Amino acid sequence: MLMHVLHLLLLFFLASYNDDVNLFDYAGQTLTCDGDITPEITIQNYGFSNLTTLTIDVSVNGMLASSILWTGNLSTYDTEVIALNTLNGLLNGDVISITVSGPNGGVDGDPSNNPPISFNVVLATQNAHTDVTVQIVTDAYGAETTWDITDANGIVVLAGGPYNNLGGAGTTIQTPISATLAANTCHTFTIYDSYGDGINSGYGAGSFTVTDANGVVLASGGVFTDEDGAMWKTDVGIVSGCTDPTAFN
Repeated sequence: MLMHVLHLLLLFFLASYNDDVNLFDYAGQTLTCDGDITPEITIQNYGFSNLTTLTIDVSVNGMLASSILWTGNLSTYDTEVIALNTLNGLLNGDVISITVSGPNGGVDGDPSNNPPISFNVVLATQNAHTDVTVQIVTDAYGAETTWDITDANGIVVLAGGPYNNLGGAGTTIQTPISATLAANTCHTFTIYDSYGDGINSGYGAGSFTVTDANGVVLASGGVFTDEDGAMWKTDVGIVSGCTDPTAFN
């Protein structure tokens, strides 16, 4: 009972205003293949009163893109993840800014805990050749390493590993794997390490590289934890023959 009372006292000691919203750092999507992003934010009610309404503004390069009135019912210290309106036609480097204001239709008691958050859009490599090659160099613990390439629907279209371990620190150049991917489609390469220390952490300088037929490096690295990778969109492919429906062939 005493601990419960102390917990309540601690909570209300931290909360200082009736209407106060806390906006957490952005941890949502920043990478896009087609220029579309659906931002997600996490809010917390930091006020004594239940949080029932909140204005959320989203800007692109300083221009207001959307303004929504969130409604709900959050008790003190409750949190909620909110998916915002999808932004379309984004370009690499565009700056997305998100602000929250007007908790319960009033003035935020402590604006310092909900400053605007912003991030830069990262547009995936465009017009990659459909023919790609995956080269993996494993460290001593090859059995920890697997990888895959998925299409826009999350279907695995190419995969590799696990590989063999070595008796000590060192590397093994694995046989490259090549394939032809679907044209005009977003693809994601992901490499996994089951132990969580990547493939270049003191047991051999492992690495991964994905290149297309034009020699463009689509993904590369080696130092990571659980997983790493990259995204790209393939070109429209080779169109053979005449495509003019009015021509006489």
